[in-house]
Amino acid sequence: MAIEDGAALGVLLSSIRTKYEIPARLRLFQQMRIDRVSAMVIFSSVGQDESARIADIARPYVKGPMPRSPEDYHIHNFTPNIVRDAMEVLEKYKTEMTSSIEH
Repeated sequence: MAIEDGAALGVLLSSIRTKYEIPARLRLFQQMRIDRVSAMVIFSSVGQDESARIADIARPYVKGPMPRSPEDYHIHNFTPNIVRDAMEVLEKYKTEMTSSIEH
């Protein structure tokens, strides 16, 4: 998770022009990461063969299918593209900021 966080922060804190942009960028980071990090904390509390015990607790934080097997956990844990996701979040933010300035 720390490597993912570092990658996301690297993207989200890039191209900042003033220190006043930092709080908004950190909010983007929190919004982007909270669900995945929450799910991973919940998943780490049981073995991969005990997913039924935590499915209801984890469901609000999991986008897509709930992992049920070791293979599912492998896909869930290792296929996200954090850099791409952060770039998309940043681009959306910049577009919204530009639009709000123009209006």
